[in-house]
Amino acid sequence: MCHCGVKEWRSQQMQAKYAMRNMELAAAIVFTGCSPMQIIRFLQNAGICCFCERTFHRLQALYLLPAVDQVWKKQQVALMEAVKASGTGAKLAGDSRADSPGHCAKFGTYSLLDTTLNKIVDVKLVEAGGHVFLNRRTGASIQHAKSFDVYSCALSKH
Repeated sequence: MCHCGVKEWRSQQMQAKYAMRNMELAAAIVFTGCSPMQIIRFLQNAGICCFCERTFHRLQALYLLPAVDQVWKKQQVALMEAVKASGTGAKLAGDSRADSPGHCAKFGTYSLLDTTLNKIVDVKLVEAGGHVFLNRRTGASIQHAKSFDVYSCALSKH
């Protein structure tokens, strides 16, 4: 109770200085791939109290993206151990995505798949365009593959 006789009431638990339901809502927005602006606007128009876009981006940067990165790194370690434990060596396939039809992208993603486990073992964001793109993605693949034996490796060139 406050010194003036007013009780403090909270509708949800707090973590650090953020309300936990706000964290859960921000996580739902990030993990579903929805547009934060559209969801926030929808909730406001429905008369549902919600955080602002700035708070969403703060929660995303401070908590959600670091959590995703941490889980991804743990899964990569587990995948590398599975490849090493198989004893047969990795069978890798790599491919890139730089832009969609009608769009021109400066950056693209390069994914490396273990075809035996059918799991992505690495993803890199690289600058698109010409030989630089090919060299960077091939370099990333080779650098990543050094941590285990590679039986075969097929990389696309487009």
